[in-house]
Amino acid sequence: MSALPPVILFWAIWLILGAVIVVIAAAMLLTIIYLAHSIAKLAATALEVVGDIETQTRPIWQLSATNKVAGNLEAGAGAIANNAETIATVLNNGGTST
Repeated sequence: MSALPPVILFWAIWLILGAVIVVIAAAMLLTIIYLAHSIAKLAATALEVVGDIETQTRPIWQLSATNKVAGNLEAGAGAIANNAETIATVLNNGGTST
């Protein structure tokens, strides 16, 4: 049996090397596809959690409106207290204001 001609040996080596490169590229592509699906599932879960967080923290954002109303009520109560003091003073002075 004679040795293979150098051209055939050269082509055989490059054919095997090319096949190995194709297999590695296919494995990398399958890994990327698997990881992309995994990331999509995690993103869907994260989106659900964000929705829950938004629902649960909505009352915190409404505290600003509550504080504004409380401030208005406090100012109204202060005005009522001042008027009551004025009325009490007038009544204590015998009906004359000072």
